Amino acid sequence: MNRSSFIKEMTWLYGMPWIAAATAFVLISVIFSFIYDLRWTVVTLMIIFIIMPMIIAFFYIYHGLKPLSVVNAIPHTLSFSPDEVYVSLLSPPETIPDNEHADDNAKSEPELIETASRHIPYSRLGKYKTGTNSVIFPIEGDDGGFLWIPLSAFEKDGDMADAIKIITDK
Repeated sequence: MNRSSFIKEMTWLYGMPWIAAATAFVLISVIFSFIYDLRWTVVTLMIIFIIMPMIIAFFYIYHGLKPLSVVNAIPHTLSFSPDEVYVSLLSPPETIPDNEHADDNAKSEPELIETASRHIPYSRLGKYKTGTNSVIFPIEGDDGGFLWIPLSAFEKDGDMADAIKIITDK
């Protein structure tokens, strides 16, 4: 998951009420500036350039930096078992290849190794929301966050529907 899709999916899951409220305030203040007084234009600009960036920063810090949300932005694999989702975090090895093998390694990507893992029981996964090309499960609890499952992670079209059915039936 790249940075832009991380922000897009996080906004789709958590940000819609904030965006709707801010849009309503901006529209109301624009209407007031035409009907009552042009000073409401200043209020509109304050909402757009002061309040909204603060809300966006809070939104990103609160939801985007949760431990289980950050998992979506780094290389990982998901394994589905009967009772839980097993998330293994991957990173490249720390060794630097020798010069004699540099041509072989330049053509192939380095093999990633598992550095950490998390077990997420299905009972902690909330009601899913569909993203643009994925499914997003909010993770309930103190360390919350969300689990992003892209459509491209499955080989067949029906496999994603089967995985969602397994998760939601628990």
